[in-house]
Amino acid sequence: CLHVAAMSPANISREERREVFLSVPDLPPLWPGESYSCQFGDHQSPALLTSAGVMCPSPDPSEAPALPRG
Repeated sequence: CLHVAAMSPANISREERREVFLSVPDLPPLWPGESYSCQFGDHQSPALLTSAGVMCPSPDPSEAPALPRG
């Protein structure tokens, strides 16, 4: 079973767009034509596969998922 071991940065503002790194041990290699993606609420962004995990752009602030009220 895959799991995210670490995420960097751990926190970002909803008003800023950044690259997010997810450390995913034992992530399976991809076949030609396949790709990984990251899901932020309803927003999906392409993932760049690295030797230690994936890098994904966070959503544009206008597309960021709503925060739950609490």
